[in-house]
Amino acid sequence: MLSFAHALWRYVLLKSRRSIVAIELADCENVAVQTKDGVWRSGRVLGTSYISPMLTVINLREAEHKLAQHVIIVPHNIDPEDFRKLRVILRWSRPRSGLSDSQVRKRFA
Repeated sequence: MLSFAHALWRYVLLKSRRSIVAIELADCENVAVQTKDGVWRSGRVLGTSYISPMLTVINLREAEHKLAQHVIIVPHNIDPEDFRKLRVILRWSRPRSGLSDSQVRKRFA
C-alpha cells in the first residue's frame, strides 16, 4: 500500500521534488528531464519504453542513478501534436536512422 501511495504522489500527482515535469529529446536515445525542483538531468531512453496513442511510458536511466526512472505521459497532459511527434520519434527513430540532431531535437513540457 505504501508503494502505491508513493507512486501516486510521484508519478500521478507530481508532488515529489523528483517528479519529472518536462522532457527534452536530444536525439532518439538521449534525453534530458526536468524535475519539479527545477533541476535538469541527462539520461538515456531504454528499449523497454512503451509507446501507444493512449499511454506512453518512457523508461530512462539517468547517469547518476542505477535504477530506471519512468515518465508517464497520457494525452490529457500534453499538447496533442507534441504527443504525436514524441510517439513518432520514440517509435520509429533509431540511433543510426540518419536523422540529424536538429531534425530530432524536441522539447515537451
